[in-house]
Amino acid sequence: MISVLLPKVKPLEAGNEQQYEYLLAVSMDGLYILSPDKTKIVETIVDGKDNDGYVCACENENAFLDAIIDIKRYILAGHNPLAYIL
Repeated sequence: MISVLLPKVKPLEAGNEQQYEYLLAVSMDGLYILSPDKTKIVETIVDGKDNDGYVCACENENAFLDAIIDIKRYILAGHNPLAYIL
């Protein structure tokens, strides 16, 4: 079993102004970077088949980059990252 401690990644909430500008879209098997206005996928990190997921925010750039690495490893190991984010 892989144990992953994700940095402060949390589902996006209305009025959350203290966050890094880019967002993460996380599903059971996919990870994407979204534009700040949530209209475009800026980068596909792991292309999954699941269309349901959450838009998440990080507090700063370091947490954002750490989250990408940790979530990608977790997905590629065959685990559902939403269990730890939610």
